[in-house]
Amino acid sequence: MYKKVIISLICLLFIACLAVSCTPKEDPVEGDYIRMSPVLNNGKVVVTVSLEQNFGVTAMTLTLDYDTDVLTLTNVEKGTALSSLRYTETGHTGDLGYAITPFKFVYTSDLTKNDTSTGKLFTLYFSVNRKSDVKKTTVDLKYDTATGVSYRDETGSLAYKQITIKPATISLG
Repeated sequence: MYKKVIISLICLLFIACLAVSCTPKEDPVEGDYIRMSPVLNNGKVVVTVSLEQNFGVTAMTLTLDYDTDVLTLTNVEKGTALSSLRYTETGHTGDLGYAITPFKFVYTSDLTKNDTSTGKLFTLYFSVNRKSDVKKTTVDLKYDTATGVSYRDETGSLAYKQITIKPATISLG
């Protein structure tokens, strides 16, 4: 009887280990990586944009991409990542809000050294347009793949690189 119990326990342990090892995991990201994390609360969408990995940036321009029929950008709050670079926004119209598109986030410097900081780049605040019946929407960032992200390589030369951006998918209802 004890033999059957021990064999049953070993089989259960084997099945549990097999189940854990077969659980799909998120693909590891190599290189620089931006994560966009959305939260929907009372008809408002908040997207936190974080630089998760950063091997060095001297300049970067990101263009905000979202469906303006579904969402309205109401505010942008700058974070602390890339704080040694100059930060500007294009598309902010003062009293009119964030009406100009495409909206861009521009990080510039004198291009002499890399900023390797990580953390929150900025937080985006949106309202959901009441007339929209869309159930799911995406907020993304794009950049010019040829010149969008520059850095100083190991020889000190100015170079350009790719960066992985995970867009935010928001379920609206």
